[in-house]
Amino acid sequence: NAAALAWLDEQSIEHEGECQLRRVVGADGRGRAYLNGLTVPVQSLRALGELLVDVHGQLEFQSLSRRGYQRATLDGSGQLAARNAAVRTAHADWQGLDDQRASFEQRVRERESRVDLLRHFVTELQALDPGPGEAEAVAEERKRISSLGRLAEGTAQVEALLAGDDGGATSALARSQGVLRQLVGLDAALEPMAAQVEEATIAAREALSSLRRYTDALDADPARQEWIEARLAALEAVARKHRVETRELPALRDTLAAELAELDAGAVSEAELQQRLAAARERYLAAAKLLTLGRQQAATALDRKVTGFMQALGMPGGVFTTRVEPQDPPVFSTHGNDEIEFLVSANPGQPPRPLAKVASGGELSRISLALQVAAVEAAHLPCLVFDEVDAGVGGAVAEMVGRQLHELSAKGQVLCVTHLPQVASQSDHQLRVSKH
Repeated sequence: NAAALAWLDEQSIEHEGECQLRRVVGADGRGRAYLNGLTVPVQSLRALGELLVDVHGQLEFQSLSRRGYQRATLDGSGQLAARNAAVRTAHADWQGLDDQRASFEQRVRERESRVDLLRHFVTELQALDPGPGEAEAVAEERKRISSLGRLAEGTAQVEALLAGDDGGATSALARSQGVLRQLVGLDAALEPMAAQVEEATIAAREALSSLRRYTDALDADPARQEWIEARLAALEAVARKHRVETRELPALRDTLAAELAELDAGAVSEAELQQRLAAARERYLAAAKLLTLGRQQAATALDRKVTGFMQALGMPGGVFTTRVEPQDPPVFSTHGNDEIEFLVSANPGQPPRPLAKVASGGELSRISLALQVAAVEAAHLPCLVFDEVDAGVGGAVAEMVGRQLHELSAKGQVLCVTHLPQVASQSDHQLRVSKH
């Protein structure tokens, strides 16, 4: 069993070509699972078990009328797992892109109004052209202009103190400097103080010069004052509209311009998305077509086998047909584009009709068995378990069921749970199970 060996290797479970599956269920209902003595999750036991044993239950015939069951049975008989996986992958790719398209179209509908609004905002901000740090600088200048009177009065007062009618502080420092120069000749210890007074004299004179230049420039410029007020008002008005600080306006302009550029480029993105969606659609259709071909081939083989089994199970003249019909226009689904239906003619001369409409309960049971046997032949699992699949039959038909199961056991191990002696008598080994 190559699949089982590969699974054991993938799980890094030592096996030497053999494995033992063990399940312990405690009285508290909790279970433990083991593989070759290693504790494993129950899901792992199930995954490996599905590669070793195929179980067919007595109630499976009740599922025969379901389209999903019919599709799975056909695909299983044709070993179409790889083609089904390709369709699922292609469908997932197409679905993801289709969802993106729907989301994109929704954004496009919202985009127009957003683009108009952004264009208005960006045009307004570009016309305003706020510079980095400009709002703070303009605010500072307005503060200075509005305080011209106090500034002029204060600077005049300082100028008078530094160079008043009596010479002020600069004159006093100059006189002090002259006296200290004479005294340094008498005591060198006074030299540092003389240097300090000299520096103070120079600094006072420079301060007085700068102060006079500042005072000369204090003259009010009504036009400048008016511009400052208008500029600051414009900056504050736009900042209030966008609920940001005036200093944040340059960054806001760049952000909105970038968003506008992205939306303007949306048409290119939409075209690219449509191209990718069309390519994904073609990939899905190609994968679905391959699956359809595989199903049609599998249906031919399955119809032949099931028809033969039906006639061997007491339905002479019975015919089984599988309808595989690609849908037009194509349907995008995870299991392909085909409508699949099992049709049966239980009596000679009758046209095949949907299974549930023409078959009785006993016939359904035998058709189910025929289908399971036919599908099992393709699966090649080493152990097959049939749990009372002979329900609803008896007499000579039951003997035919037993004979069919015995023939099937030549290709692998068959375990059959049955209450019918006609079936049990044909097995190679019997185990009687009783309960007291």
